[in-house]
Amino acid sequence: MTNQGILRSKILFISAFLTAINVCFSAQTETLMLSGSGYQDQEQWQFYCTKGRQSGYWTTIPVPSNWEFHGFGRYNYGHDGNKSDEKGRYRKEFQIPSQWQDKRISIVFEGVMTDTEVFINGTSAGPKHQGGFYEFEYDITDHLNIGSNNLLEVTVSKVSENESVEKAERKADFWIFGGIYRPVYLKAEPRESISWMAVDAEADGSFTAKVYTNGVERSDLIKAKIFDQSGEMLGKPFMQSIKKSEDCSTLKTRVNGHKTWTAESPDLYTLQVELCRDDKTVHKAEEVFGFRTFEVREKGFYLNGTRIRFKGVNRHSFWPDSGRCVNRQIDYKDAKLIKEMNMNAVRLSHYPPNKSFLQACDELGLYVIDELTGWHDAYDTSVGKKLVAEMVQRDVNHPSIMLWANGNEGGHNFDLVSEYSVYDPQDRTVIHPTPSWNSPSVFNGVDTAHYCQYDDFIKRLTERNNIFMPTEYLHGLYDGGHGAGLEDYWKAMLKSPVGAGGFLWALADEGIVRTDKNGRIDTDGNHAPDGIVGPYREKEGSFYTIKEIFCPVDVSMDQSNDFDGTVELRNMYHFTNLNKIDFTWQLADFSIAGNREKIIKDQGTQKGPDINPRSTGKILLDLPENWRRRDVLYLKAYDFSGRHLWTWSLPLKNRKEMLPQMPLDKLDKPEVSEEGSYIVVKTADHTFRFNKNNGLLNRAEYKGDVVGISNGPEVVHSQQKHRIEKLKKGARIYTDRDYTVTDYPAALKGASLVAAGNDDKQKKDLRLKINLPKPAALYVAYDSRQKNIPQWLKSWKKTEYSISTTDVEFELYSKFVSGREIVLRENNADSMYFVLSRAEVIPGRMLSPESQVSSGYKEGVFRINSSSKEGDKQFTWYVHPDGKLRLDYSYSLKGQYEYFGISFDCLPESAEKMRWFGQGPRRVWKNRLKGGWLDIWERQYNNGIPGEVWNYPVFAGYYADWYWLELNSESRSVMIHNTTDNLYFKVGEIRNGSEPRNTKVKTPEGFLCFMHAINPIGTKFRKPENLGPMSSMNSADGSYSGALIFDFK
Repeated sequence: MTNQGILRSKILFISAFLTAINVCFSAQTETLMLSGSGYQDQEQWQFYCTKGRQSGYWTTIPVPSNWEFHGFGRYNYGHDGNKSDEKGRYRKEFQIPSQWQDKRISIVFEGVMTDTEVFINGTSAGPKHQGGFYEFEYDITDHLNIGSNNLLEVTVSKVSENESVEKAERKADFWIFGGIYRPVYLKAEPRESISWMAVDAEADGSFTAKVYTNGVERSDLIKAKIFDQSGEMLGKPFMQSIKKSEDCSTLKTRVNGHKTWTAESPDLYTLQVELCRDDKTVHKAEEVFGFRTFEVREKGFYLNGTRIRFKGVNRHSFWPDSGRCVNRQIDYKDAKLIKEMNMNAVRLSHYPPNKSFLQACDELGLYVIDELTGWHDAYDTSVGKKLVAEMVQRDVNHPSIMLWANGNEGGHNFDLVSEYSVYDPQDRTVIHPTPSWNSPSVFNGVDTAHYCQYDDFIKRLTERNNIFMPTEYLHGLYDGGHGAGLEDYWKAMLKSPVGAGGFLWALADEGIVRTDKNGRIDTDGNHAPDGIVGPYREKEGSFYTIKEIFCPVDVSMDQSNDFDGTVELRNMYHFTNLNKIDFTWQLADFSIAGNREKIIKDQGTQKGPDINPRSTGKILLDLPENWRRRDVLYLKAYDFSGRHLWTWSLPLKNRKEMLPQMPLDKLDKPEVSEEGSYIVVKTADHTFRFNKNNGLLNRAEYKGDVVGISNGPEVVHSQQKHRIEKLKKGARIYTDRDYTVTDYPAALKGASLVAAGNDDKQKKDLRLKINLPKPAALYVAYDSRQKNIPQWLKSWKKTEYSISTTDVEFELYSKFVSGREIVLRENNADSMYFVLSRAEVIPGRMLSPESQVSSGYKEGVFRINSSSKEGDKQFTWYVHPDGKLRLDYSYSLKGQYEYFGISFDCLPESAEKMRWFGQGPRRVWKNRLKGGWLDIWERQYNNGIPGEVWNYPVFAGYYADWYWLELNSESRSVMIHNTTDNLYFKVGEIRNGSEPRNTKVKTPEGFLCFMHAINPIGTKFRKPENLGPMSSMNSADGSYSGALIFDFK
């Protein structure tokens, strides 16, 4: 070959190589971001707001975003009557890459609220888009200037011109915003291209893909390959010739050696499709999918032939600082939180989410109900068909999606049901989430009834007429719902052949940071504080209860002395054998001296035994010989990905064995004297003062400093009632009558009204104790019909004022109270009154009458015995020479009670911090006991209210299964040891939310209580008594006793 021939060959080779590179490059869909990708990754666009804040002039705004969070327009919740109707006008200049010269170019909006008009270089891109939660695009190829600047103009209207869109999306029980809140980008494709694909990959390996093309004229073939996550090809390439008259080609194949997708093993594959002409690639596209077969059979849901139940939650797409504008990190964070609770499902209420959340569900393993918006009203058929198409085309290939939801609670357009299968070759079942009070709540054989009370829940499970899957249940509000009652509901669900699981309402408190209210987090009253986690995903008490109840490994450890290290296991997984689970055991001691810490003495990890799903078995822990000498055995379970499933704890010693040893040194016995109404007992460092009329501890001192526990033990129970509320017209003046205030002096406006019971002779020996944070004036409103005022009221000054009620006129008596408390006689037949204070009132207690008291020494210990005249309450104080104080108590009670136990007063400043060894990490209710394990826990004092004041973790509450409790002030502390099983302690004032509905609870009013029975709590829509056996009242019938040891320092 001549040199010229060689050179020509080289040129031809280089030309062919460059052509191949160009073809390969041009075959890909290319994108150009015009906005950022989401919250905290945003681009500045020009912006003009027509009304409200910062309106009437051009400025800039980050895109994507909801404009309210950047100081524009006005905030609205969906229930608001007078909603804002501002519009936002956007401008953005951009340039088109020169290599896009011969491409089809589209602009894509992933989500805009609500009506959207798009202009490119002054020309409309297409019809106005209506619907705020859906991805849409326009072909703008003919409107662009290649090689020079282009101008994008977008007008966004919060209020839709379409009445059905307005009702479906904006007259709803969630926040409504305005703006371009999801990404905007350009995409460039060849003129002949793949438009979109819909996959049906069955568990048996059969595979169908519908490939939709655009502008095909010369392309003649579609080729496809399937790749696993490591990049290895599964099976062989397969292909289908193109029929020129059709824009959809169907490709089929069957593979072997594949893994199926489940929430427990979310194995994914990639479909790579090429549009070809003369065996050259014209366009290439990819889709991620999973092999799985989901079926709705007569009695349940089946995945890959196995019956499954949904352990689910409803999720809004939002973040407190940015509204509906979220990002990939937030989406994955939420998916991981759901998995962390051992849930396996999520309902996308009440709209399609960001694409990245569905990707997270695919990758992490969550079953999904994808929902068309329609809170209580449906889209009309014309716009609804468009939005169904947009939702299904975008989401159809996600293996995580099991069902489509066609609106919510009456927002169902039945004409749209057939539209889903037009775009979905899997023909997923369409459901209609419906409240229990609507009939029928069944569609396509699935009963989705919301918020059933327990009896109705059981009825639907036992009648077995339909699959029962409540798409909303146990509605959270403040600290109620969710985990409260879940154990009873879930046990019933597992027992029923038609129980298919359900979805708790809801994942997170939808609280937003109001830029118009100095950054206050707003939940629109009680409409949105309904989450298992807080706005920033702070974990509330139910988080841990749900995690334990839904744990796929059920563990039982024998708490008797017969325990030999053998643990009984029940496999609650649907697909996973327990030999895939790691079990880690730990042996711990808890030091009594010093700072009291947990010390891990030994630990080990074992593979789980061979136990199939829904089967039982045992594991023998490989414990060392001396394991019985330790205090606590822990067992932790981890799944194959290393995710922690749960921690179980087993005490290896009883409470008495964990008590501190009394000093053996000979100490002087306590000194005893009397000071007025008090018995004073002194040791070397301690001084105790007891009321000699009733034996109550009045005060404790350590080295001259008061340690603030006093006025106990008093028996407390829920039938002792008084109530504190603001004085206003309509305020009730008694707890057991409906008489209300009709008029009052202006000078007392805003005062606190303390109401006790009315005429009850059985309570005439009781007294009402009122606590004040500082000295203040009190007023007694006394029944004007009474001719003789009682002796205790004669020291009060009668004023010229009175209060009118629906009963009688009440005359006002006043007195300045210089101390922090005052005790008044209870109402009875001869004395009817209520109390008013212009100062803050701290809840006090109903105090018992005087008792028979005796005292004396025994073996160097001074004892004080107290017994009620009726004999239904006895207690004994033991003052030891070293200053430790032991209390033995008993009381008798009969009847139905929300709570009962004993109580003490304790000022908040004496409990700035608490530590305890017991169940944690969160407080409990009678119907929310699961979710804890033994450890040493700490709390700083706060006034947190879940869903309203997010000072987490909350301080006040009931705590279970405890061994010791330490309360600390800046300079002093008291350690309290418990020797009694099944005894709770309660600290602080458990505060209700401002609009609590059925989550309102009345709890014991002493700051520090030791309880033998505690309250259940309700949900937003159901009272506790309607939530099952664990939520019922406590039955008292007999004697209740306990022993406590106090160590003041």
